Amino acid sequence: MEGPIELELGPVPGLWVEDKGLSLAVHYRQSPGKSEVRRRILRAAQDLERVHVFGGKQVVNIVLDGAPQKGEALIAERERLRCRWVLYVGDDENDEGAFAVGGNMVPVRVGRKQRSHARYYLRTQTEIDKLLELMVMLRESVAPPM
Repeated sequence: MEGPIELELGPVPGLWVEDKGLSLAVHYRQSPGKSEVRRRILRAAQDLERVHVFGGKQVVNIVLDGAPQKGEALIAERERLRCRWVLYVGDDENDEGAFAVGGNMVPVRVGRKQRSHARYYLRTQTEIDKLLELMVMLRESVAPPM
């Protein structure tokens, strides 16, 4: 799938195609003329068959039809690891399926959005870092001595 996209787009300064196996993330954050680059990516993706295309934060995601979504992966991993609770942090459209999973879960979106399945949100990555540091501190304070 990566080849046709790159062939269709040709060389684009600042464009980066991330091959994720069953999907591609076409990043254009570093590209000059972002709006035009995004339009070109969407036009190129339109010619691909059996894919689902959706946007994100300065990225276009191209996912093969039938590929597992993040929500499905989260459920499988939660069961495999027998987690009592899950903290899921995400910042993009493709995280919404995981936010919607429910159960013993704390879904946190980075950046506020009008409509999201995430119950909580933090404004920045720095706030996420602080949350994780606090969780480690709390865990260390209640962990039994070894």
